[in-house]
Amino acid sequence: MWTRRSEGSSLNLPGPQRRGTGGTPHLDKICGMRSESPAIRAEESIRREREMKPEADYLRKLLQGFRDAPGTTTNIQELKAAGLDYNDPKFEFHLRLLVDDQYVEGDDGSRDIGFRRGVDGRPSWGAVPLRLTSSGHEFAAALCDQTVFEKVKGKLFPASVSMIRAIAVAILKAETAKHTGLSL
Repeated sequence: MWTRRSEGSSLNLPGPQRRGTGGTPHLDKICGMRSESPAIRAEESIRREREMKPEADYLRKLLQGFRDAPGTTTNIQELKAAGLDYNDPKFEFHLRLLVDDQYVEGDDGSRDIGFRRGVDGRPSWGAVPLRLTSSGHEFAAALCDQTVFEKVKGKLFPASVSMIRAIAVAILKAETAKHTGLSL
């Protein structure tokens, strides 16, 4: 099942009006259409993604969605039901970062998470099975621990996902050592 992210409502107008209004802003707004070229939309999407920074709060919520899944895998529909809307650019950004660092993968071990971007720059998703890797489970366990998360959030400056993970896991190991007397 493939789902296209909507960018606003559109009216069911006949003929050429459905394709946009040639750059007339007030008509574009009324019709719910965007008249930019596909290349411009793709550039806008890439620019927005470059401006985003990894957020520990959102990563935690996303990792918790994987942990709370009813089975060993999940998909975008189950994550959406858990309050993580795949239409949100933050979802795409953070999930792709988790895949880049090999914390999440397709059930078959591939990097295919069902995401495609069309030539017009619009994303579409397929509901493929996704799973946390072993490293992803360790990251989720660390970041979803309340004590660890509070310390990570309190001391964290804008950092990469791998840095957030390294800090969270180090704090979790230190907390575990403090409570058990074991050095990890």
